[in-house]
Amino acid sequence: MNFGAIAGGIGKALQEDNKLVALRTERAMDYLTKELLDEKKDYDNKVETIEEAIERLASNGYDKPIAASIARGGVYAVQDAVTRAEEARKLGQNANDWYATTAEYSPEQFADLTTAQLANAVVDPVDLSFSRFENIEGIDRETYREYMQEYGLAQPNQVSDTARVTVPDFKFDTGDAMTLNIKDAYSAALSQRFMLEQQIAEGKLNETGLMQANIKLEGLNARIDNLRDYGIRSGIISDPGFTGSETRVNFNLRLEGVLNSMSAGGEFNSGAIWNTSESGVLIGKYDEGFIDKVHAVSAITAAEYIDGLQQQNMFGIDAKATMTAMNYNIVNITEELVAQHPDFTEEDIGKEAVEYNDHYSIIGG
Repeated sequence: MNFGAIAGGIGKALQEDNKLVALRTERAMDYLTKELLDEKKDYDNKVETIEEAIERLASNGYDKPIAASIARGGVYAVQDAVTRAEEARKLGQNANDWYATTAEYSPEQFADLTTAQLANAVVDPVDLSFSRFENIEGIDRETYREYMQEYGLAQPNQVSDTARVTVPDFKFDTGDAMTLNIKDAYSAALSQRFMLEQQIAEGKLNETGLMQANIKLEGLNARIDNLRDYGIRSGIISDPGFTGSETRVNFNLRLEGVLNSMSAGGEFNSGAIWNTSESGVLIGKYDEGFIDKVHAVSAITAAEYIDGLQQQNMFGIDAKATMTAMNYNIVNITEELVAQHPDFTEEDIGKEAVEYNDHYSIIGG
């Protein structure tokens, strides 16, 4: 038997088999590497899109970490945020405050990060791990590394989750944020208007001051109208309660009557009188020594007035904002408040009260 011939045949067969293995390996590697290249191209496109979105949101007033998290939500989330930012600007609000969030983060964590780094943080990385290839016949780590180098892809040890920036996934509750900001902005605008109308009604401004006050008042009226219109369109202001004008005029007329009745009974000495102007502003003329007493009566009257509106289901967002603008604040009675004010008892804890210049009166009490 010619063992040399047999050995040669076996060797040739093994060579042919090795060639087939190498060919299958090369084809498999080519296929999977092409997959990786396609994934990397898709990744690069996503990062570029996110970068553009972050810059767009940042130009609309958002902090970049928040912008990155919004961009994570896609085109519609970005467009919605841009729309909200535009609405916020019209209402004098800050875009970041407009989007309420439950996420906690320290801005300094991201102070030195580039837009590209933030974009990379919110796009899932391409899986370049060896585990994607190790079950292919003939593939070992060295072969894998050679292919990665040949195609210009990152090495496995260059991809590290710990090296990636982690941007918080902000949970936006735009409904609550808008409601809160509309209420705050509306109340603040009403308060400003109330003070201006008070100044004008008192008649103490000179010609220049009066002109400036009226110009400011005109702007405030437009702002208040915009806030109210937006509140109605968004469903924030949709209650059947009194309007701001009705609330203020009716309350001031009621308080005027109470104070003048007391004045007629000699409670504030002679000459004390209160009257409401055409705009519904209450103007009082009385000795300054009675200021504290007037404030106490005002708090009691406000509590009774609010209680009456609540009983009739007429004390809605508009009415509450108006009373707040007039400095009549509705507070919950707490243990701390009971400890500070001897007029309250533990039985009052949990009830609502009106606070006016540090005078309290329980609503419905």
